[in-house]
Amino acid sequence: MTQHTKRIAQTPREIAHCVSAFLKEGDMDGIVSMFHPDCHIFFPPDQPASVGLDGAREAFLKGASGQVKFFKKDDKRAAAFEVKCTG
Repeated sequence: MTQHTKRIAQTPREIAHCVSAFLKEGDMDGIVSMFHPDCHIFFPPDQPASVGLDGAREAFLKGASGQVKFFKKDDKRAAAFEVKCTG
């Protein structure tokens, strides 16, 4: 597991801000750290749940497929990408 910045959401709205920050950093471990070990994620909503931290990782990788690229922290290619979250 890579080292990631510790972020704690105090309100539901802050969850999106924390996940967005982790996306901008390309930190999948950080994104997964926002979820409970027994979480159930329905993404897309009409599909069976992805369960647990492995399920959270899988859901975000599927959701980000083709839209977000994850690089190691010091990879120079990361500077070429910008991630925006709207909603």
